Amino acid sequence: MFEGFYTVMFRTPTGIGGGTATLREGRISGGDSTHLYLGNYTVLEEAFSASIAVTTHLHLPHAISVFGKGNLTLDAQGKSRGADMLVGTAVSPKAPDVTMHFIMKRISA
Repeated sequence: MFEGFYTVMFRTPTGIGGGTATLREGRISGGDSTHLYLGNYTVLEEAFSASIAVTTHLHLPHAISVFGKGNLTLDAQGKSRGADMLVGTAVSPKAPDVTMHFIMKRISA
């Protein structure tokens, strides 16, 4: 149900961003123009949880993550919204006062 290729839109009080991610057999991989996302996810009925390492792969002037910090681990929780959408939140121990809200839309199975 959750497996596929997704666009990802996310926001925090610090900023907004977007990228892509593939969910397959409990693994997440993806990224955007400056960051790589790698991790694991689990599914229980309509809900999922994930641990995702976010690392900077391209250092550009004035490009910062929506957490205001680079190279961190996210703990994400979410639920499906129909067959092709996941919504949820993520937090990082490295930025405990920042909550990220995200929407993932599946564009390919």
